[in-house]
Amino acid sequence: MPGLTLGASPPLKPGASRRLLLAAVLTAGAGSCLHGCSLWGLRVGTSDDAEVVQGAGGDLDAAKRNAVASLFGLYLSSPAAASAQDVLNDKVLARAHFFIRRHEVVKESAPGPGAQGGIVIRAAVKYAALGVEIERLGIPAGFGAKGRAKVLIALTEEARGACLAAGLAAGLPAGREAGCASEALRRALIRRGFSIAAERLGADILVQGHASAQAVEDGRLASYRVGLAKLDLTAVRSSKEGEALAVQTEAAAVDLSEASAEASALDNAGDMAGDSLAGRMASAWRQDCEVGMVVVGLKDLAAARRLIDDLRSLPELSEVALVSRLSPETRLKVRSGLPSDELVSRVLGMRSYGFNVLAVGSDLVELEVLGERERDE
Repeated sequence: MPGLTLGASPPLKPGASRRLLLAAVLTAGAGSCLHGCSLWGLRVGTSDDAEVVQGAGGDLDAAKRNAVASLFGLYLSSPAAASAQDVLNDKVLARAHFFIRRHEVVKESAPGPGAQGGIVIRAAVKYAALGVEIERLGIPAGFGAKGRAKVLIALTEEARGACLAAGLAAGLPAGREAGCASEALRRALIRRGFSIAAERLGADILVQGHASAQAVEDGRLASYRVGLAKLDLTAVRSSKEGEALAVQTEAAAVDLSEASAEASALDNAGDMAGDSLAGRMASAWRQDCEVGMVVVGLKDLAAARRLIDDLRSLPELSEVALVSRLSPETRLKVRSGLPSDELVSRVLGMRSYGFNVLAVGSDLVELEVLGERERDE
């Protein structure tokens, strides 16, 4: 081996020959490592916040840009990436080195007669930082320019002082009437992926209705009071003609005072109405809502990429993007016109996977991958 001379020496202790050989390899290779590459080598694979990928280009900078661009698919659909190409070039790829932890040169060729030179690198790309930057730039990830639908809530309530104070405590402008049912409805719709408009001009959906509550005595509950609430509301789209969606809920609550019992009952009615209305709007108007998806058991980021691509192929899903990966959990965000239980049903129907359902909530589902089946070429 060049640069290594072995002469007479005492017998080597066990394991010493392996250490000597390693030293020889390092000595011989020290002069041939180019462009800051690692002597230890980079294996293609994933750490908790970086993935090792290959990139090729006419020079080192181009190879780095292509390595970073190869991970755009984790966050952006192909149409979204194409529409945002100028922003990605100027704000991300122009400083591709920022997203690369380290790299090594795999192959380098000089220009020759009739052929261009080129370089191939293996780079550890900080995909978590890349995702943060894409989100910071406001690229819609294929979710559409509209994003979350804005709902204006205009309920009248027969409420006591405690309920009117609830609206002010939630940060609503002074003088704007908002009772317990309105505030609970607002929280429920936000939880289901909608946002709340401050005025009619910016609203996509108008929700109107009336809420009332009364407290009654119940001899079985001694000094307690039972609040009974009723909420009737309708929802209409601001910009389109169509059927109004009607929701009616009734709820009860027990508390020490009449005012508190009524307030709690109105709160319960508003919460129930919000969940019901969100599901009906998603079903009737195909209104997309964002749901978090935690997937346990994906062995690496390559498996996560396959799942993201497969989920994007489902017609009911508007978009899927990576949020984070910390083994064994991969977190995704999914935008769909389906309530979460129907979303899980569609995912379970994917033939390439075996899933176990861990949890289903209104805005979060948790799945375990039991296996990934062979794919037809």
